[in-house]
Amino acid sequence: MRLYSPLMLHNKIDSVNLIEQGGLLALSLVENGVMMHHKENKFATGMNTAILQLRKVTFDVQFDANRFRP
Repeated sequence: MRLYSPLMLHNKIDSVNLIEQGGLLALSLVENGVMMHHKENKFATGMNTAILQLRKVTFDVQFDANRFRP
């Protein structure tokens, strides 16, 4: 997860845990939420060079239908 919104992480500090998996550190949100970019602007020397949008998410494992239910 990219730390694009430190304020959002601060507001959810009680639900965020630092975990280690395979020698890598990761932040885990434990309140049944998934935090990821939906849109990201890229800049180089003050000029907008790209706009990235998340359009599709796929998983390579099967989940219960209620796994990510709000």
